[in-house]
Amino acid sequence: MAADSSACFSCGEPATIHTPTGHPACAACVENAAQELGAVRSPVDLRRLMASEFSSPEFMVPSLIPKGGITAIAAKAGHEKSLLLLNLAASRAAGCPVLDTPAEAPLHVLYLDFEMGPADLQGRLDEFGWTTDHPKFDTLVSHLHYFQFPDLPPLDTDEGGLVLEELVEEFAAEWIIVDTVSRVISGEENSSDTFRRLDRHTGRRLRRRGITATYLDHVGKDKSRGARGSSAKTDSVDTEWALQKKEGGLLEFTLTKGRSGALSHTVTVRKTNDNGRLGFALAHTELPTAVVDIARDLDLLGVATDAPLVTAQEALKDAGKGRRRAWIVQAQQLRRSRESDRERSGNAPSGTLTGTAPEPNGTEGELDATANGNSGFPLEVGTGVMPTSEPEQKTHFDTETDTPPNSGNPVTPDTPPTVTELPLLPTLRGPGDSKNPPPPNFQRGGHE
Repeated sequence: MAADSSACFSCGEPATIHTPTGHPACAACVENAAQELGAVRSPVDLRRLMASEFSSPEFMVPSLIPKGGITAIAAKAGHEKSLLLLNLAASRAAGCPVLDTPAEAPLHVLYLDFEMGPADLQGRLDEFGWTTDHPKFDTLVSHLHYFQFPDLPPLDTDEGGLVLEELVEEFAAEWIIVDTVSRVISGEENSSDTFRRLDRHTGRRLRRRGITATYLDHVGKDKSRGARGSSAKTDSVDTEWALQKKEGGLLEFTLTKGRSGALSHTVTVRKTNDNGRLGFALAHTELPTAVVDIARDLDLLGVATDAPLVTAQEALKDAGKGRRRAWIVQAQQLRRSRESDRERSGNAPSGTLTGTAPEPNGTEGELDATANGNSGFPLEVGTGVMPTSEPEQKTHFDTETDTPPNSGNPVTPDTPPTVTELPLLPTLRGPGDSKNPPPPNFQRGGHE
């Protein structure tokens, strides 16, 4: 039935129809509601799902920000979260290397800044070397859509979610950065309802479109607990990092929530200086020893580094080496990283293993394991530690039961497995404390 001149009950725009319940509504809201209803009424085809092959998780920012989800980064004021994110956003927008990894094609980035003024922004871009004579300055201008103190409706409202969705369409944005999330909500920061509404009105819209979003936030009094405010903040995101600035200008990220099994507990980023231009690079990351063992087994089994996950799983299973999906994903990423290092340097990367493949019954042949190019120190099979000066055993409690190398005893909560500290890029290895276990409030969502 045609509607009168009354406003849409959802967004306030002129109504064009009446809903079956008699409410006036505009066409846009009706279409959005139909999409949501369609998602609700179309259950997952489990048979088709389990027969599908999914590629390894992709990252908007290597090791830190997975594509297609919502990542929160919480830090105290002055710990350079905004400085880092602006650098990353500009690099991704212009198609430049990010954290010293190979460049990808330029993409459209929507940056909503509620913190910095024009002079601060100009100073930081200049510090990064983004002057008008930069060879990719025009690409930056056309792909980085930077809004300072935008007059947006709160994103925890339906109107705010719709406006943001319109901006995404207008600028073809693939990555949205909000600095900071407390400035885009209308409800109380300590209220769970506020962040449930933020997820309902904004988060779900972005996920449906496959948009990557990053919320910058402030930590509370207890920095180990992540972002301040309601715990529903954590519930409304897919990944959450607590960021701390360490000695020597290192930025240490500690994972407090992660749905992706491809994320490490700790990632450290260091500053770089390229002819006076400020940049950032990965310093090191931590991986469970089991991941290093799986990478070794896949090497020995001859599984391609770009093989589908199901192929790697079947190869390990046939060799009596069945493992968790999340660890296999990480192992494949580690192998690709090593392969990339080898291609760039022309040498075998540190930690390359040679030897015989695992026997079908799960036992292993002898291994000639050396950390090539790493001061000649051997890689200790059984500890998985990549020494830099002296071999060192590092242990850490894990949440899953596993069998350490060279041991027939399963790990129990009283028998901590080993954690391996490996540089993601060996040439960028930097200092940092890698002995701290994950925080007690660490969450890993989803099935593992």
